[in-house]
Amino acid sequence: MIHLIKKRSMKPSKRGLYIQDKELLETVFQPSTAFTYEIDLENRVIMIKPAKVSKNRVSKRALKTGTIKPVIDIRNSEIKELLAEADTIEITIDTDSIYVKIGQNSTLYELSKDSVPSFYVAKKPFEPLALTFDVLSLFSGSGLLDRGFIEAGFNIKLAVELNNAASKTHMLNHCGDVWTVDIRQIKKENLPNATVIIGGTPCQSFSNANRTDRFIDHPNNLLVLEFIDAVRANEECKIFVLENVPEILTCGNGKFLKEIEEELSDFSITSGVLNSENFRDPQARERAFIIGSKIGKVTLPIPTNKTPVTVGEALANVDNLINQNDFTLPKPETIEKMRFVKQGGNWLDIPKLLLGKGFGKNTHSNIYRRLQPDAPSITLPNVRKSNILHPTEHRVLSVRECARLFSLPDDFLFTGNLSEMQQQVCNGVPVKLAKSVASAVKRVIEKFNSSQLIYC
Repeated sequence: MIHLIKKRSMKPSKRGLYIQDKELLETVFQPSTAFTYEIDLENRVIMIKPAKVSKNRVSKRALKTGTIKPVIDIRNSEIKELLAEADTIEITIDTDSIYVKIGQNSTLYELSKDSVPSFYVAKKPFEPLALTFDVLSLFSGSGLLDRGFIEAGFNIKLAVELNNAASKTHMLNHCGDVWTVDIRQIKKENLPNATVIIGGTPCQSFSNANRTDRFIDHPNNLLVLEFIDAVRANEECKIFVLENVPEILTCGNGKFLKEIEEELSDFSITSGVLNSENFRDPQARERAFIIGSKIGKVTLPIPTNKTPVTVGEALANVDNLINQNDFTLPKPETIEKMRFVKQGGNWLDIPKLLLGKGFGKNTHSNIYRRLQPDAPSITLPNVRKSNILHPTEHRVLSVRECARLFSLPDDFLFTGNLSEMQQQVCNGVPVKLAKSVASAVKRVIEKFNSSQLIYC
Protein backbone atom coordinates (compact mmCIF):
# COMPACT_ATOMS: atom_id res chain seq x y z
CA MET A 1 0.00 0.00 0.00
CA ILE A 2 0.95 3.68 -0.20
CA HIS A 3 1.57 5.95 2.75
CA LEU A 4 -0.56 9.01 2.04
CA ILE A 5 -0.42 12.57 3.29
CA LYS A 6 -4.13 13.14 2.85
CA LYS A 7 -7.27 11.51 1.46
CA ARG A 8 -10.47 13.54 1.27
CA SER A 9 -13.67 14.12 -0.69
CA MET A 10 -14.27 17.01 -3.08
CA LYS A 11 -17.33 18.90 -4.19
CA PRO A 12 -18.31 18.59 -7.86
CA SER A 13 -17.32 21.63 -9.89
CA LYS A 14 -18.01 22.93 -13.38
CA ARG A 15 -14.95 25.21 -13.39
CA GLY A 16 -12.38 22.41 -13.40
CA LEU A 17 -10.01 20.87 -10.88
CA TYR A 18 -8.87 23.25 -8.13
CA ILE A 19 -6.69 21.94 -5.27
CA GLN A 20 -5.27 24.21 -2.55
CA ASP A 21 -4.86 21.87 0.44
CA LYS A 22 -2.23 23.01 2.96
CA GLU A 23 -0.78 19.51 2.75
CA LEU A 24 0.64 20.46 -0.65
CA LEU A 25 3.35 22.25 1.34
CA GLU A 26 4.62 18.79 2.31
CA THR A 27 4.88 17.62 -1.30
CA VAL A 28 6.96 18.33 -4.38
CA PHE A 29 4.09 20.49 -5.71
CA GLN A 30 5.52 23.85 -4.62
CA PRO A 31 4.66 27.20 -6.27
CA SER A 32 6.05 27.47 -9.82
CA THR A 33 6.82 23.73 -10.00
CA ALA A 34 6.04 22.22 -13.41
CA PHE A 35 3.50 19.40 -13.43
CA THR A 36 1.67 17.19 -15.86
CA TYR A 37 -1.53 15.17 -15.59
CA GLU A 38 -3.08 12.16 -17.26
CA ILE A 39 -6.71 11.10 -17.46
CA ASP A 40 -7.91 7.51 -17.37
CA LEU A 41 -11.39 8.02 -18.84
CA GLU A 42 -12.34 4.36 -18.51
CA ASN A 43 -11.67 4.26 -14.79
CA ARG A 44 -12.42 7.96 -14.24
CA VAL A 45 -9.10 8.67 -12.55
CA ILE A 46 -6.89 11.75 -12.90
CA MET A 47 -3.24 11.50 -11.93
CA ILE A 48 -1.08 14.60 -11.38
CA LYS A 49 2.67 14.28 -11.18
CA PRO A 50 5.72 16.60 -11.36
CA ALA A 51 7.46 17.24 -14.67
CA LYS A 52 10.78 18.70 -15.72
CA VAL A 53 9.20 20.56 -18.63
CA SER A 54 5.53 21.49 -18.86
CA LYS A 55 3.35 24.50 -19.55
CA ASN A 56 1.41 23.64 -16.41
CA ARG A 57 2.73 25.32 -13.26
CA VAL A 58 1.68 25.19 -9.63
CA SER A 59 0.39 28.64 -8.71
CA LYS A 60 0.16 30.13 -5.23
CA ARG A 61 -2.22 31.83 -2.87
CA ALA A 62 -1.12 34.24 -0.12
CA LEU A 63 -2.93 33.93 3.20
CA LYS A 64 -3.47 36.71 5.74
CA THR A 65 -0.94 35.01 8.01
CA GLY A 66 1.74 35.55 5.37
CA THR A 67 1.87 31.86 4.45
CA ILE A 68 2.00 30.97 0.76
CA LYS A 69 -0.13 27.96 -0.21
CA PRO A 70 0.45 26.03 -3.45
CA VAL A 71 -2.55 25.83 -5.78
CA ILE A 72 -3.18 23.39 -8.63
CA ASP A 73 -5.75 24.71 -11.10
CA ILE A 74 -6.62 22.60 -14.18
CA ARG A 75 -9.29 23.75 -16.66
CA ASN A 76 -9.11 20.85 -19.13
CA SER A 77 -12.45 20.29 -20.93
CA GLU A 78 -12.48 16.51 -20.34
CA ILE A 79 -11.85 17.04 -16.64
CA LYS A 80 -14.61 19.65 -16.50
CA GLU A 81 -17.06 17.14 -18.01
CA LEU A 82 -16.04 14.42 -15.56
CA LEU A 83 -16.34 16.71 -12.56
CA ALA A 84 -19.65 18.20 -13.69
CA GLU A 85 -21.23 14.73 -13.86
CA ALA A 86 -19.74 13.44 -10.61
CA ASP A 87 -21.71 12.36 -7.59
CA THR A 88 -18.60 11.54 -5.59
CA ILE A 89 -15.06 12.81 -5.92
CA GLU A 90 -12.12 11.71 -3.81
CA ILE A 91 -8.61 13.13 -3.80
CA THR A 92 -5.48 11.44 -2.53
CA ILE A 93 -2.37 13.58 -1.97
CA ASP A 94 1.00 11.87 -1.79
CA THR A 95 4.44 13.49 -1.62
CA ASP A 96 5.03 13.27 -5.37
CA SER A 97 1.64 12.44 -6.90
CA ILE A 98 -2.04 13.33 -6.63
CA TYR A 99 -4.94 11.07 -7.59
CA VAL A 100 -8.53 12.16 -8.17
CA LYS A 101 -11.21 9.46 -8.45
CA ILE A 102 -14.49 10.56 -10.02
CA GLY A 103 -17.72 8.58 -10.13
CA GLN A 104 -20.94 7.53 -8.45
CA ASN A 105 -20.57 6.08 -4.97
CA SER A 106 -17.06 5.07 -5.99
CA THR A 107 -13.86 4.83 -4.07
CA LEU A 108 -10.23 5.38 -4.93
CA TYR A 109 -8.18 2.63 -6.39
CA GLU A 110 -6.27 0.65 -3.83
CA LEU A 111 -2.88 1.74 -5.10
CA SER A 112 -0.81 -1.41 -4.80
CA LYS A 113 1.72 -2.58 -7.34
CA ASP A 114 -0.94 -4.79 -8.99
CA SER A 115 -3.86 -2.37 -9.08
CA VAL A 116 -2.91 1.05 -10.31
CA PRO A 117 -4.24 2.90 -13.35
CA SER A 118 -2.56 1.67 -16.51
CA PHE A 119 -0.63 4.90 -17.03
CA TYR A 120 0.93 4.87 -13.57
CA VAL A 121 4.62 3.89 -13.62
CA ALA A 122 6.74 4.41 -10.51
CA LYS A 123 10.30 5.67 -10.99
CA LYS A 124 11.68 2.59 -9.22
CA PRO A 125 8.68 0.42 -8.27
CA PHE A 126 10.46 -1.89 -5.89
CA GLU A 127 13.19 0.37 -4.54
CA PRO A 128 12.91 2.98 -1.78
CA LEU A 129 12.75 6.59 -2.89
CA ALA A 130 14.41 7.93 0.26
CA LEU A 131 16.57 11.03 -0.05
CA THR A 132 20.16 10.87 1.11
CA PHE A 133 21.75 13.19 3.65
CA ASP A 134 24.47 14.26 1.23
CA VAL A 135 25.49 17.93 1.23
CA LEU A 136 27.24 20.06 -1.37
CA SER A 137 29.00 22.93 0.41
CA LEU A 138 29.88 26.13 -1.47
CA PHE A 139 31.95 29.07 -0.21
CA SER A 140 32.91 26.62 2.52
CA GLY A 141 35.70 28.50 4.29
CA SER A 142 37.32 26.32 6.93
CA GLY A 143 34.04 24.43 7.35
CA LEU A 144 32.26 25.78 10.43
CA LEU A 145 28.79 25.69 8.83
CA ASP A 146 29.69 22.27 7.46
CA ARG A 147 30.70 21.16 10.95
CA GLY A 148 27.19 21.91 12.22
CA PHE A 149 25.70 19.78 9.44
CA ILE A 150 28.14 16.95 10.14
CA GLU A 151 27.22 16.99 13.84
CA ALA A 152 23.54 16.81 12.83
CA GLY A 153 24.20 13.64 10.83
CA PHE A 154 24.85 14.90 7.29
CA ASN A 155 27.64 13.87 4.92
CA ILE A 156 29.63 16.60 3.16
CA LYS A 157 29.93 15.15 -0.35
CA LEU A 158 32.05 18.02 -1.64
CA ALA A 159 33.24 21.40 -0.37
CA VAL A 160 34.26 24.23 -2.70
CA GLU A 161 36.52 26.97 -1.33
CA LEU A 162 38.81 29.46 -3.09
CA ASN A 163 41.20 30.24 -0.21
CA ASN A 164 44.00 27.69 -0.06
CA ALA A 165 44.62 27.88 3.71
CA ALA A 166 40.91 27.59 4.55
CA SER A 167 40.59 24.70 2.11
CA LYS A 168 43.44 22.84 3.85
CA THR A 169 41.84 23.43 7.25
CA HIS A 170 38.54 22.06 5.93
CA MET A 171 40.18 18.97 4.46
CA LEU A 172 42.26 18.29 7.57
CA ASN A 173 39.29 18.36 9.93
CA HIS A 174 36.52 16.85 7.80
CA CYS A 175 38.55 14.39 5.70
CA GLY A 176 36.27 14.97 2.72
CA ASP A 177 36.63 16.01 -0.89
CA VAL A 178 37.50 19.71 -1.23
CA TRP A 179 37.96 21.65 -4.44
CA THR A 180 40.24 24.65 -4.02
CA VAL A 181 38.89 26.68 -6.90
CA ASP A 182 37.03 29.85 -7.80
CA ILE A 183 33.39 28.82 -8.12
CA ARG A 184 32.98 31.31 -10.96
CA GLN A 185 35.28 29.08 -13.04
CA ILE A 186 33.22 25.93 -12.47
CA LYS A 187 30.50 24.67 -14.79
CA LYS A 188 27.71 24.17 -12.29
CA GLU A 189 26.46 21.03 -14.02
CA ASN A 190 29.85 19.45 -13.22
CA LEU A 191 29.24 19.70 -9.49
CA PRO A 192 28.04 16.43 -7.93
CA ASN A 193 24.36 16.02 -7.16
CA ALA A 194 23.29 16.31 -3.53
CA THR A 195 20.05 16.51 -1.59
CA VAL A 196 21.16 19.67 0.21
CA ILE A 197 23.29 22.61 -0.94
CA ILE A 198 24.66 24.99 1.70
CA GLY A 199 26.86 28.04 1.56
CA GLY A 200 27.78 31.39 3.02
CA THR A 201 28.68 33.76 0.23
CA PRO A 202 31.35 36.34 1.16
CA CYS A 203 29.86 39.22 3.13
CA GLN A 204 30.49 42.02 0.70
CA SER A 205 28.47 45.16 1.33
CA PHE A 206 25.08 44.99 -0.32
CA SER A 207 24.93 47.90 -2.71
CA ASN A 208 21.99 50.28 -2.58
CA ALA A 209 21.20 49.95 -6.25
CA ASN A 210 18.73 52.44 -7.65
CA ARG A 211 15.10 51.54 -8.08
CA THR A 212 15.49 50.43 -11.71
CA ASP A 213 18.38 48.07 -10.98
CA ARG A 214 18.27 44.56 -9.65
CA PHE A 215 20.26 44.21 -6.44
CA ILE A 216 21.18 40.66 -7.36
CA ASP A 217 22.90 41.82 -10.56
CA HIS A 218 25.14 44.35 -8.81
CA PRO A 219 28.88 43.40 -9.01
CA ASN A 220 29.10 43.15 -5.21
CA ASN A 221 26.36 40.55 -5.17
CA LEU A 222 27.26 38.31 -8.10
CA LEU A 223 28.56 35.55 -5.83
CA VAL A 224 24.99 35.10 -4.59
CA LEU A 225 24.04 34.45 -8.21
CA GLU A 226 26.78 31.81 -8.39
CA PHE A 227 25.13 30.02 -5.48
CA ILE A 228 21.70 30.31 -7.12
CA ASP A 229 23.05 28.95 -10.42
CA ALA A 230 24.55 25.95 -8.60
CA VAL A 231 21.20 25.19 -6.95
CA ARG A 232 19.31 25.43 -10.22
CA ALA A 233 21.80 23.19 -12.04
CA ASN A 234 21.68 20.45 -9.42
CA GLU A 235 18.96 17.97 -10.38
CA GLU A 236 18.81 16.26 -6.99
CA CYS A 237 18.85 19.36 -4.80
CA LYS A 238 15.72 19.41 -2.66
CA ILE A 239 16.83 21.92 0.01
CA PHE A 240 19.28 24.81 0.02
CA VAL A 241 20.61 26.87 2.93
CA LEU A 242 22.12 30.28 2.16
CA GLU A 243 23.77 31.96 5.15
CA ASN A 244 24.88 35.59 5.27
CA VAL A 245 24.80 38.84 7.21
CA PRO A 246 21.35 40.10 8.32
CA GLU A 247 21.47 42.93 5.77
CA ILE A 248 20.80 40.44 2.97
CA LEU A 249 17.18 40.31 4.17
CA THR A 250 16.66 44.06 4.58
CA CYS A 251 18.65 45.52 1.71
CA GLY A 252 16.41 47.73 -0.41
CA ASN A 253 13.53 47.22 2.03
CA GLY A 254 13.58 43.52 1.25
CA LYS A 255 14.01 43.89 -2.50
CA PHE A 256 17.17 41.77 -2.60
CA LEU A 257 15.47 38.91 -0.74
CA LYS A 258 12.49 39.14 -3.10
CA GLU A 259 14.83 38.80 -6.08
CA ILE A 260 16.41 35.68 -4.56
CA GLU A 261 12.93 34.22 -4.02
CA GLU A 262 12.05 34.96 -7.64
CA GLU A 263 15.21 33.30 -8.93
CA LEU A 264 14.43 30.16 -6.91
CA SER A 265 10.65 30.27 -7.14
CA ASP A 266 10.29 26.48 -7.33
CA PHE A 267 11.38 26.29 -3.68
CA SER A 268 9.23 27.11 -0.66
CA ILE A 269 11.43 29.67 1.11
CA THR A 270 11.87 30.51 4.77
CA SER A 271 14.09 33.36 5.93
CA GLY A 272 15.04 35.02 9.17
CA VAL A 273 17.83 36.13 11.49
CA LEU A 274 19.11 33.90 14.30
CA ASN A 275 21.41 34.85 17.17
CA SER A 276 23.95 32.20 18.09
CA GLU A 277 23.89 32.97 21.82
CA ASN A 278 20.30 31.69 21.86
CA PHE A 279 21.55 28.25 20.80
CA ARG A 280 24.24 27.91 23.50
CA ASP A 281 27.12 29.34 21.54
CA PRO A 282 29.20 31.64 23.80
CA GLN A 283 28.95 34.47 21.29
CA ALA A 284 26.21 36.93 20.34
CA ARG A 285 26.42 36.62 16.56
CA GLU A 286 23.46 37.31 14.28
CA ARG A 287 23.28 35.49 10.97
CA ALA A 288 20.60 35.53 8.30
CA PHE A 289 19.40 32.22 6.85
CA ILE A 290 17.48 31.77 3.62
CA ILE A 291 16.26 28.18 3.34
CA GLY A 292 14.43 26.79 0.33
CA SER A 293 12.75 23.41 0.10
CA LYS A 294 10.90 21.37 -2.51
CA ILE A 295 9.77 18.71 -0.04
CA GLY A 296 8.06 20.71 2.70
CA LYS A 297 8.68 24.02 4.39
CA VAL A 298 11.70 24.18 6.70
CA THR A 299 10.90 26.06 9.90
CA LEU A 300 13.75 28.01 11.46
CA PRO A 301 14.84 26.52 14.79
CA ILE A 302 13.31 28.06 17.91
CA PRO A 303 15.79 29.46 20.46
CA THR A 304 15.82 27.33 23.58
CA ASN A 305 18.75 28.76 25.54
CA LYS A 306 17.58 30.70 28.61
CA THR A 307 21.03 30.70 30.23
CA PRO A 308 23.71 32.01 27.85
CA VAL A 309 27.16 30.41 27.88
CA THR A 310 29.69 33.00 29.05
CA VAL A 311 33.17 33.84 27.84
CA GLY A 312 34.58 32.70 31.16
CA GLU A 313 32.99 29.27 30.77
CA ALA A 314 34.10 28.96 27.17
CA LEU A 315 37.74 29.90 27.77
CA ALA A 316 38.32 27.65 30.77
CA ASN A 317 41.25 25.20 30.59
CA VAL A 318 42.65 26.17 27.21
CA ASP A 319 46.33 25.94 28.17
CA ASN A 320 48.40 23.47 26.12
CA LEU A 321 45.69 23.03 23.46
CA ILE A 322 46.44 23.20 19.74
CA ASN A 323 46.36 26.76 18.35
CA GLN A 324 46.43 28.24 21.88
CA ASN A 325 49.86 29.80 21.30
CA ASP A 326 48.69 31.25 17.98
CA PHE A 327 48.05 34.91 18.81
CA THR A 328 49.56 38.23 17.82
CA LEU A 329 52.29 39.39 20.19
CA PRO A 330 51.59 43.03 21.08
CA LYS A 331 54.25 45.71 21.03
CA PRO A 332 55.16 47.36 24.36
CA GLU A 333 53.30 50.54 23.44
CA THR A 334 50.22 48.48 22.54
CA ILE A 335 50.35 46.68 25.88
CA GLU A 336 50.44 50.09 27.57
CA LYS A 337 47.15 50.98 25.86
CA MET A 338 45.61 47.63 26.76
CA ARG A 339 46.28 48.16 30.47
CA PHE A 340 43.69 50.94 30.58
CA VAL A 341 40.84 48.95 29.02
CA LYS A 342 38.46 47.50 31.59
CA GLN A 343 36.27 44.43 31.01
CA GLY A 344 33.51 45.41 28.58
CA GLY A 345 35.42 48.59 27.70
CA ASN A 346 37.11 49.67 24.48
CA TRP A 347 39.42 52.31 23.01
CA LEU A 348 37.51 55.07 24.82
CA ASP A 349 39.14 53.88 28.08
CA ILE A 350 42.59 54.70 26.74
CA PRO A 351 43.99 58.18 27.53
CA LYS A 352 44.05 60.42 24.47
CA LEU A 353 47.74 61.02 24.96
CA LEU A 354 48.40 57.32 24.28
CA LEU A 355 45.89 56.90 21.47
CA GLY A 356 47.60 59.05 18.92
CA LYS A 357 46.03 59.92 15.56
CA GLY A 358 43.32 57.93 13.81
CA PHE A 359 40.86 57.67 16.69
CA GLY A 360 37.66 59.71 16.71
CA LYS A 361 33.87 59.67 16.39
CA ASN A 362 33.99 57.24 13.47
CA THR A 363 36.11 54.66 15.30
CA HIS A 364 34.19 51.41 15.76
CA SER A 365 33.20 50.49 19.31
CA ASN A 366 34.85 47.07 18.97
CA ILE A 367 38.36 48.52 18.67
CA TYR A 368 40.34 47.46 21.75
CA ARG A 369 37.22 45.76 23.11
CA ARG A 370 37.96 43.66 26.19
CA LEU A 371 35.60 40.73 26.62
CA GLN A 372 33.56 40.27 29.78
CA PRO A 373 33.98 36.87 31.45
CA ASP A 374 30.40 36.79 32.81
CA ALA A 375 28.64 37.37 29.46
CA PRO A 376 28.70 35.90 25.94
CA SER A 377 31.28 37.34 23.57
CA ILE A 378 30.51 40.16 21.20
CA THR A 379 30.31 39.27 17.50
CA LEU A 380 33.93 38.43 16.79
CA PRO A 381 35.61 40.22 13.90
CA ASN A 382 39.23 39.47 13.02
CA VAL A 383 40.68 39.78 16.52
CA ARG A 384 44.05 41.04 15.29
CA LYS A 385 42.63 43.83 13.15
CA SER A 386 40.27 45.05 15.88
CA ASN A 387 42.41 44.20 18.91
CA ILE A 388 39.78 42.08 20.67
CA LEU A 389 41.26 41.58 24.13
CA HIS A 390 41.34 38.63 26.48
CA PRO A 391 39.21 39.26 29.62
CA THR A 392 42.22 39.37 31.97
CA GLU A 393 45.41 39.26 29.89
CA HIS A 394 46.91 42.13 27.89
CA ARG A 395 46.77 40.47 24.48
CA VAL A 396 44.31 39.62 21.75
CA LEU A 397 42.51 36.29 21.79
CA SER A 398 44.33 33.21 20.55
CA VAL A 399 43.06 31.17 17.61
CA ARG A 400 42.00 28.42 20.04
CA GLU A 401 40.10 30.89 22.23
CA CYS A 402 38.29 32.16 19.17
CA ALA A 403 37.49 28.57 18.22
CA ARG A 404 36.02 27.98 21.69
CA LEU A 405 33.76 31.02 21.20
CA PHE A 406 32.52 29.38 17.97
CA SER A 407 31.80 26.10 19.82
CA LEU A 408 34.43 24.17 17.90
CA PRO A 409 35.86 21.02 19.52
CA ASP A 410 39.41 21.26 20.83
CA ASP A 411 40.74 18.81 18.23
CA PHE A 412 39.71 21.12 15.38
CA LEU A 413 43.04 22.31 13.96
CA PHE A 414 43.48 25.54 12.02
CA THR A 415 46.30 25.67 9.47
CA GLY A 416 48.04 28.46 7.55
CA ASN A 417 49.96 31.47 8.78
CA LEU A 418 48.71 33.35 11.84
CA SER A 419 46.85 36.00 9.84
CA GLU A 420 45.10 33.33 7.75
CA MET A 421 44.06 31.31 10.80
CA GLN A 422 42.66 34.40 12.56
CA GLN A 423 40.60 35.24 9.50
CA GLN A 424 39.36 31.67 9.00
CA VAL A 425 37.84 31.24 12.41
CA CYS A 426 36.17 34.66 12.52
CA ASN A 427 34.63 34.17 9.06
CA GLY A 428 32.60 31.25 10.30
CA VAL A 429 29.18 30.39 11.72
CA PRO A 430 29.03 29.30 15.38
CA VAL A 431 28.70 25.53 15.32
CA LYS A 432 25.75 25.05 17.67
CA LEU A 433 23.70 27.53 15.67
CA ALA A 434 24.71 25.73 12.46
CA LYS A 435 23.76 22.38 13.98
CA SER A 436 20.33 23.71 15.01
CA VAL A 437 19.64 24.85 11.44
CA ALA A 438 20.92 21.53 10.07
CA SER A 439 18.65 19.62 12.46
CA ALA A 440 15.64 21.58 11.19
CA VAL A 441 16.58 20.60 7.63
CA LYS A 442 17.09 16.98 8.67
CA ARG A 443 13.61 16.75 10.21
CA VAL A 444 12.01 17.76 6.90
CA ILE A 445 14.04 15.17 4.97
CA GLU A 446 13.17 12.47 7.48
CA LYS A 447 9.48 13.37 7.27
CA PHE A 448 9.65 13.24 3.48
CA ASN A 449 11.44 9.87 3.51
CA SER A 450 8.89 8.38 5.90
CA SER A 451 6.05 9.36 3.57
CA GLN A 452 7.47 7.90 0.37
CA LEU A 453 5.72 5.21 -1.65
CA ILE A 454 6.18 1.83 -0.04
CA TYR A 455 4.96 -1.14 -2.07
CA CYS A 456 3.83 -4.41 -0.55
